[in-house]
Order: sequence, then C-alpha cells, then structure tokens
Amino acid sequence: MPGGIIGAGVHGGASAQFPEEVILDNLEALKPGTIKLFNEGLTLAPVIREAFPDALIFGRLWLGPSDNEANALCLSNPTRYAPILAEQCLTHPANTEVNGWQSLNEPPTDTAVDCQRIVDFDCIFADALAQGDRWSCGSSIGGGGPVYMGDIIRWKPYLERPNAIFTYDGYSQRLEHPDDSWTVYRYQKMRLIVNMPRIWFGETGHELGGYKALGISEEAYIADFKNRALHWRLDGIIGAATFLCRGNNGWPNFDIINTSIPAGLGEDNRAHPWTPPIAAYPSQQGGGTMEFRDRWPQEYLIWKQGGGISDVDFLAWMAATRAVRLRAEEFEMIANAIKGNVEALKQLAMAPNP
Repeated sequence: MPGGIIGAGVHGGASAQFPEEVILDNLEALKPGTIKLFNEGLTLAPVIREAFPDALIFGRLWLGPSDNEANALCLSNPTRYAPILAEQCLTHPANTEVNGWQSLNEPPTDTAVDCQRIVDFDCIFADALAQGDRWSCGSSIGGGGPVYMGDIIRWKPYLERPNAIFTYDGYSQRLEHPDDSWTVYRYQKMRLIVNMPRIWFGETGHELGGYKALGISEEAYIADFKNRALHWRLDGIIGAATFLCRGNNGWPNFDIINTSIPAGLGEDNRAHPWTPPIAAYPSQQGGGTMEFRDRWPQEYLIWKQGGGISDVDFLAWMAATRAVRLRAEEFEMIANAIKGNVEALKQLAMAPNP
C-alpha cells in the first residue's frame, strides 16, 4: 500500500547516534509515500528501497564546498554544467534505487538574469535525466523573492517537460497566503499565472529553531500537520511535503527523529494513502505534459463532479487558503450542496484576500 502525502527527508547516513535501524524505524512509523535522500543519506538508498518498495525516492547530490559556490559555478554556464550534474546523478550508485534527482539547491533568484539561468539549467538537466528515465526535481528554490515570484511564467518551458517537478522550500506555519516569501502556500499564487502540474515541498517544517524552540508540543505539531495534509490532498497537485529529516548537522526545524511525531503523522498517512500526481517513472506518464488546470482549486472541481468532500472539509480548506473566487452560478451550485453553511460559505468565498 502506498504511503501518505507527508514525506520524509534523510540528510545523513547511519551513525552511532542514528544507527540504520533507528532511521528505518522512524520512516516506518511515518509511512511516507515519498522519501528524499540528501548527501550521505544516499548511502541508505538500497535498504530504504527494500523497506519501502512502493515509495517514490528522490536524491540530491552534495556539490560542495558550499551551495553558494556550487550554484555560482553551475549557473555561470548551464549548457556546460547541467549535463555534467545529470551524468553524475545517472551514474551514482543510488541511481538504481531512486526515481529522480534534484538539480541545484536554493539557487539565487535576485535578478531576472539569475532566474533565466536557473530555468536554462533545469531544462537541460531535465532533458538529460529523461534519457535515463528519471524525474527532475527543479532547483529547490528558497524564499519566494519578488523577482522570481513576479516572473514565474519564465518557468513555463521547464514545467512543460514531461519529467519535470517544481520543487521549493518553505515553512508551514508562516502566513498562509501566497505573498509571504517563505510560506509553502506560495504555489497558490504561482498556479494562477502558470500551470503547476506537480509540486514538491523539498524541505518544510516549523522554522525559528524548530517546534521545540517555539514551545510547541508534539501533540500540537501532529494536529497542525494533519490539518495541513488535508489541505494539500485537496489541492491535488502536491506530490509530497518533505519535513522529517535525519541529520543536516542538527538543523532544528526538522528535529523530530526519536519523538512521537513520526508515529502520530503515520496514522494520518496510513489513513490516507496518497497517489502523487506522477507515475513511478516518466516513461509511464504517457508522454506529453499534463493538461493545464482550471484556475479553480481541486476541491471545487470535485464538487463540480458530484461531491466527495464533506462540507466541513470544503469550508476548512477555504478558510485556510482564501484562494477561491466563485462566479455567481458556481456559488449557487455549491451553496445548494452545502445548504446548512451558506452564510459561512458566502463570507469565505466573497471576502478579499488578506
């Protein structure tokens, strides 16, 4: 049975502090549908694939000596360096176990020139990976700065690649509207400008030192992510939210190994097996790109097709995202379906964006 939409990231390999069995136990408790292996975590690819034969596994190479230096070199000449990185991925020992690879990590998006070089790099990288039947996780962009967010249409050539996944990093408890530069929800703004068929949150979690530093209990953390997982499933284009990490030099935003959190979220993953909006390999996709989505979010399209989402879930999604704007006939149709909540629906549907 496939895992859930809450995915796992493994930053480091086995160690005295985190032996292999501890890492596998945490993953088994979470039951992720998608697993991302970073750096030394790639050494665990064979045992993780054996333990999770149905998972989608993605890798990311450490390019060093730092992300900034690696990005500067690779983006200085995308035509030269994108094929080199793709070749390193396809010939890596973990390639037999993974379904795809990430390109650069949090490259700069300060200027239009920066953005265009990233797009050029990602297109070449994706085309090279397609020759090896592997997915491309486009540059794991960090904050949603104004240049990159204001010119997201520039990524259209990459998004049209049949093996392309758009990946970015963001925090889950930030302001839940697309103008916040670090929120995971900024895809809601992007999708109104350009088709976003497949999105991965490459790294996410609670920022500012992690949930422990914020004084959030494990129970509250679990409840929060269960609610967010509901919203992501309703959107229909989110492949995974990767936030459970092992290693990364103790990066506290992901410090949930050896806690009750994996098991708590695993309950949600087991209760809602998730089929991401991609096949296991690009060759199984049928060729071509996914059709452009209607601007209305996924839960509205399900209502349009005859229901399937409860009144409470529908209203909860609208309350959380405030991204839906309904035409009069659409409002009337949904209002008739949610007879007991017409006033609540009206307030949410007609209110301006925050």
